[in-house]
Amino acid sequence: LPEGYGSSTERYPVVYHLHGIGGSQGGGQNTTVPNSFKQARQQGLIGRVIIVFPNGYTNSMWADSRDMAKPAETNVVAELIPHIDSMYRTLPYRRYRIIEGFSMGGFGAAKFIAKFPHLFRACVVYDGAMIPTWQNFVQRHADLATEIFANDSTYFYQFSPYAQATINAGVLRDSARIRVVKGALSDNQTYRDHLSSLNISVDYVATTCGHELGCLLNAEGLNSAAFIAAAMNTTTGVDANESPLPRTPFLHQNYPNPFNPSTRIAFSVQGSGFTTLKVFDVLGREVATLVNEVQDAGFKSEV
Repeated sequence: LPEGYGSSTERYPVVYHLHGIGGSQGGGQNTTVPNSFKQARQQGLIGRVIIVFPNGYTNSMWADSRDMAKPAETNVVAELIPHIDSMYRTLPYRRYRIIEGFSMGGFGAAKFIAKFPHLFRACVVYDGAMIPTWQNFVQRHADLATEIFANDSTYFYQFSPYAQATINAGVLRDSARIRVVKGALSDNQTYRDHLSSLNISVDYVATTCGHELGCLLNAEGLNSAAFIAAAMNTTTGVDANESPLPRTPFLHQNYPNPFNPSTRIAFSVQGSGFTTLKVFDVLGREVATLVNEVQDAGFKSEV
């Protein structure tokens, strides 16, 4: 939390920082990342922010594993973001929500902004493990190809930042801001070239760092903070009519889809009141009642 959080009523932007493979929400990043933002704030490059460190199950690639043993994407999109916005004084708008990450976290951050451009304003990739194709992934991480993606290339591409950027190129081109800070991994240049082929602007910088977050932050952390601040200070058409609460009841995409044996159904309620959420089969027969009670306004989810 930023300095003075406990003694003020101010609301703050949120930066979600995703860890690399083999890591967790703890470790040295909890010091290096906040220190980098603090230095940027002291130099007048950015204001105070809340920083969130999600847990990516060590090696999930920030995807939902096919068996849902590691539902990293669902955790972030359907659970963590609504929790943070309800429990802390955030600015609960896309314009003030940033995603960044290192290594596997860079792959995840790029995937999140590409797949959910309505949730994030900007993305910073720090030497991301930007593996471009299923064949490349199997060669480098055969164990994760099995554990996370069940050896299914089609399922892999549901979580690929390359594939998702292609799908949502129009929105990303018009309203997202993406920065790539390269260290040792050449696939970062491949990712830049892919975005450029889609006419998506990308702020790309190559450093002399190895694959090490501390060095990357020392080299480019201040510039990244300035990049984030500029993104938040620019209003796009997507942001112009944004509201922290839905204007009408809305049923979001379930996660995962397809699923077996369970899925999480997310929905938004525009005001407090009696809410019913039922599931029907293709013949119109009621299968289950998930919600049948008074609920407050906001983003909800049920399994």
